[in-house]
Amino acid sequence: MVADTLKKSMRQTPGEATRKKDIIGRYGGEEFIILLKNIKEEDIFNVVDRMRKNIAEKRFSIKNKDEYYDISITISCGVCHSHSGQLLLDDAILQADSALYESKENGRNCTTVRSDCHQKKIKK
Repeated sequence: MVADTLKKSMRQTPGEATRKKDIIGRYGGEEFIILLKNIKEEDIFNVVDRMRKNIAEKRFSIKNKDEYYDISITISCGVCHSHSGQLLLDDAILQADSALYESKENGRNCTTVRSDCHQKKIKK
C-alpha cells in the first residue's frame, strides 16, 4: 500500500520528515496522526510544512504484483495545537481533521494549523 510505504519512508528519514522524538501512526486508510512533542507554537507550521514539502519532492517505489512503479505524491496537513495542553485527544483529532479538510478545500498540498481550536495559518 502507498500509505504503508509513505509511513516507512517518513520514519526512515526522521531528520527530513519528522523529528526523532515525534510519534507517527496510521489513522484510517490514508490518514496519519503525528504527535509533535515539546514544540513551540511558532515552530509547528514550519515542522509540518517541511514534512509536506519533503514528501512532495521524493519519489516512492511502489510494488504492484511483480512490477515496481516510481511515483510522487503530495499531502494535505491539518494541525491542532493546544496552548494549555488541556484539549482532550478526541477534540484535538476532530479539530485537526477539520483543518485537514480545509487544506483539501484550499487546493490540497497545503497545511492548515489551528491553535486552541481557532484557525491560525493556511499556506501552500
